[in-house]
Amino acid sequence: MDVGKRDILEMKSPLTPAGQMRAYSTLGCLLAFALSLLASTGCSDSTTSNSTNPASDQSTGETPGSGDMPFGFPNYDDFPDVESSNGAGGDKDAGIESTDSDGGDGGSSANDAEGEDADQGVEEFPPESCNDLIDNDGDGKLDCEDPDCADDKTCVPPLPEDCDNNLDDDGDGQADCEDSDCATESNCLPENCGDGQDDDGDGLVDCEDPDCWDEAICEETNCVNGLDDDGDGSVDCDDPDCLTSGLCPEDDCNNGTDDDSDGFLDCEDPDCQGAENCVETDCSNGLDDDGDDLVDCEDADCIGAESCLGETCFTFYGCLLVEGCDCTPGIDCPAGDSDAASACQAACVENDSCWNGCKEQLQPEAQQNLEAWLGCIDTHCSSVSSPSLNQCVNSACLLEYAQCFSTGTESCSYYGFECGQDCETAACEELCLADLSSQGLYSALLWDNCRYGKCDTDGNFISDSLECIFISSLYACGSSSPGCLPGDFGAEGDACDVLLNCSLSCGITDENCQLACLENASFAAINQIAPVYDCVLANCGTTANSLTPTCIQSAVNGACFSVAQQCILSL
Repeated sequence: MDVGKRDILEMKSPLTPAGQMRAYSTLGCLLAFALSLLASTGCSDSTTSNSTNPASDQSTGETPGSGDMPFGFPNYDDFPDVESSNGAGGDKDAGIESTDSDGGDGGSSANDAEGEDADQGVEEFPPESCNDLIDNDGDGKLDCEDPDCADDKTCVPPLPEDCDNNLDDDGDGQADCEDSDCATESNCLPENCGDGQDDDGDGLVDCEDPDCWDEAICEETNCVNGLDDDGDGSVDCDDPDCLTSGLCPEDDCNNGTDDDSDGFLDCEDPDCQGAENCVETDCSNGLDDDGDDLVDCEDADCIGAESCLGETCFTFYGCLLVEGCDCTPGIDCPAGDSDAASACQAACVENDSCWNGCKEQLQPEAQQNLEAWLGCIDTHCSSVSSPSLNQCVNSACLLEYAQCFSTGTESCSYYGFECGQDCETAACEELCLADLSSQGLYSALLWDNCRYGKCDTDGNFISDSLECIFISSLYACGSSSPGCLPGDFGAEGDACDVLLNCSLSCGITDENCQLACLENASFAAINQIAPVYDCVLANCGTTANSLTPTCIQSAVNGACFSVAQQCILSL
């Protein structure tokens, strides 16, 4: 087999860029308490502070000294206790003293209560307060010891905690199973996930209980042994534990769900290749028959279809498929990017008659483009084996590839900032690429190689961060493929220093602001700013955590200053 044929087999399917990106205070308390006492005794500051005679008239019922305490407190030294009420209280019998301060006309003394009303002028006690540690009513009993407090909520014992009513019955701030009182209740016991019993009384045993779903014992350990390894009632691929195992195929190709959690929905999933609803049944009706966002000849299912012959080098691959497997596209041919399709193509490549027949089906221009592409591979990559062959072709033969496989008329900026801007799937990107002219496709391939070469450090075909892809797309890689940037750049326009200052003033991913900076830039500025942002990426890294505005500004003023100076001083 000649080198060109060998390379066709090694490449398997054409390159596409889409395949690369993937004390409540003390004063307050005293004041509140004082006010409550005044309210209960009928005292006030005004009735006591205006008295000019230390021994008030008995008819008023006022007590000497009641205005001496701060904040209106009654003076408890002036209240008679139980003993002093019959005249035996010594100097605490102020409540039955003569109203005559010199013992004259009053005819009574503190020790002579006979014939007098012993209770005359005695201040009534306030009611008992049940939580202040004071015997307020003077009956010798404090707070909850006083019968007056029998019904006070402070002195009523708490209810026992009901452990299954969602209430904090005992008022300790914890409800049901959160309350330590419920630690031994059956519904509050933890589920033992391997004893065959319903330990917490919720009707679910072991791995059936959601409490156990994160336990190792409750994970399906083997997804292809026909056993319910974790005892949850689901076997192998029916068990959600197996969704990410990679061993469970997409079992419904038309439900809009990624059944096997491999990142591919329905017909996008290789498991669905050949499914009835995943085959383009008519390649010339202008419809996406199989719902993969590819219409007619854009769909790999239509490679080799008569209505798609003679257009590009895709036709050649289609012919190899049809002739190699003797199949009809859209009916019994395998999908164009599958291993089965590669086997069919290989069968035709190994047959000279089949190989030459497919080449001859191409229109002259398509034949020339095919020969140029295969010739480039033979010249630059003949000694390279898979998987390095794709890398070699990607760097050495991009122009020939673009000329061979382009099918449209649009420029690269259409791919980057119009059609492809909102794409979230590879299929959508393929549609945009199919609209590009050969020059547009070539620029797009160069642009992608540059952008993802800088921002895909782990080689997973996905940018390390949105910040990196913005900087590389607009600035670091702008000069490699200026046709991919929106706008027409010429000799006239803002110089590099203006463009740099403008870009630094925008948010890194503020697309409108950054594009406004580019709109007025000259072509020279596009070229001169690229090494500045190359240096920024080299110093700040490519992740969102490292590629911050602070780091970028520091790099421009520090490690990248000499490069930035060339931009700033350029004319």
